[in-house]
Amino acid sequence: MNWLSQNLENPKVRIIKVNVGSGICEKGHTKGALHFHWHTDFVDQP
Repeated sequence: MNWLSQNLENPKVRIIKVNVGSGICEKGHTKGALHFHWHTDFVDQP
């Protein structure tokens, strides 16, 4: 976690948070992180 906190403002670093359950991001979010939902953003829909 130390590396992450030191690089939150680094313009060369992108933090991506992927959740499998809904509502998890609302419980805690990493500042500046891009947020994706596993079941809707990474899974092909029929």
